[in-house]
Amino acid sequence: MALAKQTRAIVDRYGPWFAFTELVDMARISREMKQKPLLGEVLMSVKIPARFMTRFLCDCAGRLKALETNEFVGSGEVLPPYQRHILRAAGCFKLVTKLMLSDVSFWSFLDFARLVCALGSLSELELREVSWRRDDGRNLAAEPFAKALALRDLEIHDSSETLKYRKLFGAPQLFDSLTSLRLFGCVSVYCAVKHQEQDPENLSLDTKPHDAASAGTPFIHRRAVNMRVRPGLDSTTKWEAETRWTRECLDLLNCFLNPGASYLNAVDVVLHDCPKDILDIFREDPPPFYGLRDRGILSVKDCRDLDIWNETWGCEEVIIAPNVINQPTQ
Repeated sequence: MALAKQTRAIVDRYGPWFAFTELVDMARISREMKQKPLLGEVLMSVKIPARFMTRFLCDCAGRLKALETNEFVGSGEVLPPYQRHILRAAGCFKLVTKLMLSDVSFWSFLDFARLVCALGSLSELELREVSWRRDDGRNLAAEPFAKALALRDLEIHDSSETLKYRKLFGAPQLFDSLTSLRLFGCVSVYCAVKHQEQDPENLSLDTKPHDAASAGTPFIHRRAVNMRVRPGLDSTTKWEAETRWTRECLDLLNCFLNPGASYLNAVDVVLHDCPKDILDIFREDPPPFYGLRDRGILSVKDCRDLDIWNETWGCEEVIIAPNVINQPTQ
């Protein structure tokens, strides 16, 4: 009991420092760590200007042992190219599960991707107006360093271009691990991925994944995707920009769904209070996700009068019905 009280008394002194919720520079972090030697054992969250990112990763690697959340805030200036020792230092943050990047401009997509993948325990990634000068590097499906990336929650805010993230969505484990995907720009898109187990004996040959027999497992992991699309809150957004952004967003989602399409058994899209131009995107032939439509697992509904609190709405039109293969009109 006496030891417990002593430990509590020591930790209580560091209570205010469990998280740096305001923006702090490296000088303050260095000063606090000198004044409070146990800070590295209890600090769980930091918010650092992006220009200090390299120094933070190198100076604090192995020292902030309890750190779980990293937030870097940029100011538009492009970060210099990463060298290998910086990425090795990032890999020392073993407990970091959440990374937030705001207005950070990387030298290249490869630098961005390597930083994300270097954090071995990362499960939550939040990106706000992140950019890179050079769109180099391959799709992450072909990059060995991306094999272990297993995000559970991904949130992207980008008012200009979303397709630049298409290579990120190629990470081999992403389709298996991701349960929540949110995209914000001219339109808001929410995706929830539900994982289900299904007995392969109950699947037809047409719906059974191609590797089900070779997997040797008693159950097939199937997935259902619930997608909600809503107009943005900015009433000044022109419909041309809104429509273009929506098309790019749907193309990006197709990049995410395609690798695991054989494991999908339902994709439910609800368009909440969307203007006609967005509704018409799904009336085109072929529509977005046309491969899923042809398999009869795509459902698209136009809904109005959304009640967020009770999660109810009125369906105005079923644009694409599941289990129906739409044939082009003559």
